[in-house]
Amino acid sequence: MKHEYNQECTYDTLGRPSTRSTAKDGATVNDSFGYNSRSELSTATVNNAAYSYDYDNIGNRETTQE
Repeated sequence: MKHEYNQECTYDTLGRPSTRSTAKDGATVNDSFGYNSRSELSTATVNNAAYSYDYDNIGNRETTQE
């Protein structure tokens, strides 16, 4: 059995990944990523699950919410 796999990404103007589309054996999953003003990952949707991230003022991740 041959598996088909394809992945495409788009990037914002700063070169950070903003979307990712993964197709495998006829099923497609679309993921998205958002960033705060310091280019830290602040939101993500991966496999239809939404995540958010908060950071302290020196860039350490403080919280993650699903």
